[in-house]
Amino acid sequence: MPYRTASVVGVLNRYLPFDAASGGLYEEFAPQASDAPPSYRTPTLDFVLKALEAASTRLVLLTGDAGHGKTHLCRRVLELGGGFDDDTARAHLLAGDGSQRLNLPRIGRRLRLVKDLSDKKPPAGARLLEDLLTDEDSVGLVCVNEGHLRAIVAESPDHLVELLDGLEESIAKGVTESTLGVRIVNLNYQAAAPPGGGFLDHLISAWLGDGRRWTACRQCDASDGCPILSNQERLTAQSGAKDALLQVVRVAEQSGYVLTYREALFLVSYLVTGGLDCGMVAEIHSRRRGDLRDFDLVELLFERTLAAAEAKNLRVLSRLRTYDPGLLPIRTVDEALLRESGESDLDTTADGQTRAQRKRAARRLRDEMRVRRRRAFFGEHTALDDDERALRLGLRGYSDFVHVQSDDENPTSMRIIVERVVRGLHVIQGVRVDDRSSLYLVDPAFTRAGCATSVIAATVPKNQLWLYGLHEYWLLTGEEGTRVDLIDAVDWLDREIVLCRGRDKPTELLRLDLLQFEYVVRSADGSSFPAFHAADRRRILARLAKFAESSAEASAEIRFVSLGGIRTLTLEQDGSVEVHHG
Repeated sequence: MPYRTASVVGVLNRYLPFDAASGGLYEEFAPQASDAPPSYRTPTLDFVLKALEAASTRLVLLTGDAGHGKTHLCRRVLELGGGFDDDTARAHLLAGDGSQRLNLPRIGRRLRLVKDLSDKKPPAGARLLEDLLTDEDSVGLVCVNEGHLRAIVAESPDHLVELLDGLEESIAKGVTESTLGVRIVNLNYQAAAPPGGGFLDHLISAWLGDGRRWTACRQCDASDGCPILSNQERLTAQSGAKDALLQVVRVAEQSGYVLTYREALFLVSYLVTGGLDCGMVAEIHSRRRGDLRDFDLVELLFERTLAAAEAKNLRVLSRLRTYDPGLLPIRTVDEALLRESGESDLDTTADGQTRAQRKRAARRLRDEMRVRRRRAFFGEHTALDDDERALRLGLRGYSDFVHVQSDDENPTSMRIIVERVVRGLHVIQGVRVDDRSSLYLVDPAFTRAGCATSVIAATVPKNQLWLYGLHEYWLLTGEEGTRVDLIDAVDWLDREIVLCRGRDKPTELLRLDLLQFEYVVRSADGSSFPAFHAADRRRILARLAKFAESSAEASAEIRFVSLGGIRTLTLEQDGSVEVHHG
């Protein structure tokens, strides 16, 4: 067979942020051919269309970091709400400065579109927002980055400050509706890999899974050794590779990384092509020069070195490499992998070998085991469930973190997790106490790990503590009549759990993302690494100190922990000091 060129490979490479030819990265210049990524109808699109239909809505603000798809959403609103074809919608999008009033017959209103308010200086942006809010003949749809919105409000009259209040409400309480008739959708809460689907899952299935786009690849002379075709087949076959990739990305998002839709496009494109095109594959294949195995999916994800500029533009890759399953030795896993290959022992030493030979053999085995662990994780040997994958990523607390966010209301299982969290928080604060009936919050001056005595700033009985997923916490603490609807406005993923005092009317004590929770439970188990988690430790101690300060009561007594017990120091009226146990 002759070498072939597949147009889909060229389109994939247009979504790599490596050179000036990357025209697919921005909505205004995205490919309009059939090889472009299939459109994904996000919950945000339906939410925005419904908000625009409501007579009470004066303005819809789409905010968040660059790359979340705000401009794409605007184009889809024009297509679905106004019935415009693709070319017309793009033309209106490019002209979207708020001056036009576009008829949207499918939602029954006229629209003033501002595709990027960040293009305007704060005074001009403030004037435009005021104009949109006072225009009774139309509804506004505005895209703006969060930082620029704050700058605009700082330059505006007092009444626009309510926009900032709405943004803070969105961040703190999950609401989208402002008193000015403004709906604020904060896309920084949008997840690319939520459970049960999401943009990344859709992108892999629909973009890579359409076999018609890959017909030329299967008819190519290089098909037997082409890494591009191999990567595409692995991500779309029932091998577990896609599920494994989705979980690695989900873990990164649960650990605080905000993955934009643009970065998801970067990631899929890179993991399929690695920057190769059909011509490069044909040349390497025909001349046998170079090793195409370096462009294997797993190698690209965890091993292949990028230039500094490329790594900067593909930030998500460095974050995902934090969760490399090849780096964690688990003896039962490694022994099983060795048995599958016909080997029976991890010992690489042999009689008669020199020290240098033993070192080289150990390095070879180490590198080989990294590859085997990664392949096993991506489903080449056996299918793994989420909990098993999480353990291979080094996350011991993952199942508990997910359990807190589930609908399981079994108090026994939750109490076990709360007990583990309390133990961990004591270790982090340096508290050595035999009494486990309460969570003791230490005065910040006494939170050094080597401190033998810890002054107690506040005490919370353990039976008053409970854990919630973030969306459940919002629902429980929302004001009466307020709709906690941000979770319906985006592809939602609980990135945090909340430790609270009380169940009927919970009071927030501490929020933890997945890595912070992992640090707490590892501390409870006696296997944390304080130097690695130094930043998380500072955050946790600062939040505990803030809660302790707000909960402290004036008293003539000082309680402290010494030699594992609780002591109370009391200043008597005659000036003497009494120390009591308990």
